[in-house]
Amino acid sequence: MKKNNFMFSAMILFLSVAVITLFSPGAWAQTRSQVNVPLLAAPFGTGGYALSFATQEISKRHPWLRISAAETPGYVYNVKTINANPAQWKTHILGTSTGTNYLAEKGLPPVNEKISGYRMLVNNEIISSFLVTLDPKIKTLKDLAGKKVALGLITQILWGIEPAEHIRAVGLGGSIGMSHVGPMPAMHALLDGTVAACVSGVNSNPLTGEFRIPPQLIELLATGKKFYYISFGEEAIDKLNATGYPGIKWTLPAGKLQHQTDPLLLNATLYGWAAKESFPEDLAYEITKLHIDRYKDFGSYHALCELFSKEFFAWGFDKKIAHPGAIRAFKEAGITIKD
Repeated sequence: MKKNNFMFSAMILFLSVAVITLFSPGAWAQTRSQVNVPLLAAPFGTGGYALSFATQEISKRHPWLRISAAETPGYVYNVKTINANPAQWKTHILGTSTGTNYLAEKGLPPVNEKISGYRMLVNNEIISSFLVTLDPKIKTLKDLAGKKVALGLITQILWGIEPAEHIRAVGLGGSIGMSHVGPMPAMHALLDGTVAACVSGVNSNPLTGEFRIPPQLIELLATGKKFYYISFGEEAIDKLNATGYPGIKWTLPAGKLQHQTDPLLLNATLYGWAAKESFPEDLAYEITKLHIDRYKDFGSYHALCELFSKEFFAWGFDKKIAHPGAIRAFKEAGITIKD
């Protein structure tokens, strides 16, 4: 009799555990079939390229989500390619920026066709450009009138298009000679004395004040030369953003960068992973949640990932640019996305 009671109790315990396990959320997550999400990334050697493969590796820690990164020519290519292939709208994600999306919505160069419907999932880079000079007398854009500046390529949003648009916003496009040569050649032109200033920038987490500088600024620092930072200025930033350009004005406190003696007013552009509006909300949620839950794990893959925090992924987001699935993941993490 005791033996039968023992067996009956053991059976009840086994069934209880089985029922609890069967109906727990974790059990369903574990039993879901693997879902592969292709990611159109960025050119080899760029930050976006490195971050895409970090994302691919981190996704292997998810029960069923797998992200497969692929090198591409760049973000303009990404938004045009996915837009031209409706079958990919519900299956693929892409690297892009709020600046690229804006140019696409307006049909402006280098996109050159009107494309809309992309929504951000997470930031992975928050980048702001500025100018640098070796001449201490040059402090503002107006001091560059009648001189030459070297910028990024005309196809580069941050290094080429955005700086030129800041200059044009205050009516200096006709008096400042702008050469679109690329970020590193621009720095070499400054060192050679063929231009008065060149483009540079900073990759930041504005919430913590942490930052990383790009290769061209590292090279300039290595020369040991004294140089000076030139903000595009409040007037240029405000006028450009008033056109609808999605810049976010913020200030890098003095002393954060080497040789930086004054606060530096900047206009940030958001870079990260995005998807079409029709991309499944549950997948957008899982991808965003993966970043939120694993943000510390990213740090071992690339120096840019050391800037990550839960709030970093949503900095600058509003409900107009963020995907609904991402908004839900951020809300669960206690991060409010403004209207």
